[in-house]
Amino acid sequence: MLEHREIIHTILCYCTTDVELPLVREWALLCVRNLCEQSEEIRNYINSLKPQEVKMDDEVLKRLNKEIKLDKETGKLVVTEKKA
Repeated sequence: MLEHREIIHTILCYCTTDVELPLVREWALLCVRNLCEQSEEIRNYINSLKPQEVKMDDEVLKRLNKEIKLDKETGKLVVTEKKA
């Protein structure tokens, strides 16, 4: 399993919503489900992953002068006022 980490990371990257390719997320989630059904080691590996960064460029947040950051200590997302 450990030799397949890059493949798992690639599949997980597609688990976000893509307006242009909406079904890609569904296929990626199906892949994750199938991988997790096959291996407890893969389930444990995915559970051990932690958020590393937020990549978001959203027009609504820009208009509201807000940004989303990752609190590295808690691993949670925090909405803050955007600094000028």
